[in-house]
Amino acid sequence: MSEVALIKFFASCHHAKPSLVHNQSYTVSSCHDRLNENIRKVVFLECKGDCLFWEEAINKLNGPKPDDILFVPCGGDQVEFFVNAELCRKLNRNFIFVLDSDKGAVDFEAKQRNKIELKARIELLGGGFEILKKREIENYYHKDAIQRVIDNHFQLPGDFEVGDYLDMADEIKDKILSNCTTNFKVKNNMDVFREMTADEWRNVGAVDGDSTDLENIVRSIIS
Repeated sequence: MSEVALIKFFASCHHAKPSLVHNQSYTVSSCHDRLNENIRKVVFLECKGDCLFWEEAINKLNGPKPDDILFVPCGGDQVEFFVNAELCRKLNRNFIFVLDSDKGAVDFEAKQRNKIELKARIELLGGGFEILKKREIENYYHKDAIQRVIDNHFQLPGDFEVGDYLDMADEIKDKILSNCTTNFKVKNNMDVFREMTADEWRNVGAVDGDSTDLENIVRSIIS
């Protein structure tokens, strides 16, 4: 199958509306245009929020994201994942999938089995596969950065915590939003992630060998 035919096939399998990440359109067509030019590696993520998270993680832990790396949000749909992976394989592009662990979720065991199978299939296609050690990206909020974002509107209670496997949406609603009127975004709060210093990014990372999961995944993305 020719590269043009592959691109048409890929487009026919996608029906999501375009999402914008830092003013860069992640439409199917613009993704393909870039794949045909100077993209060295494609990073598949579950949503636009994850794209923003990893862009900031790379920026704080390594420097600005290289222009030859493309982030593509896939919405967690395995059909899209495999169409994407097959396209990258046939176009001879390096690719990697980065997913939340979902540890602590009520359906974790089912999701874990699914991820194990997904990892094996992706690696057979020649791709990389990384999973966060903590539950999801909100479990990487730094408490001090949250306080700085909220500023003088509210003092975080002493029992507020950012746990590795807590449902942070519930924790924030119960301990922050129920006690004040501040307009604090619960999910994918990029104000918090952008506020975090490089040291705070390292501190929130889960221990992974002699480094952290965030630092190791950043290295896998940019390598």
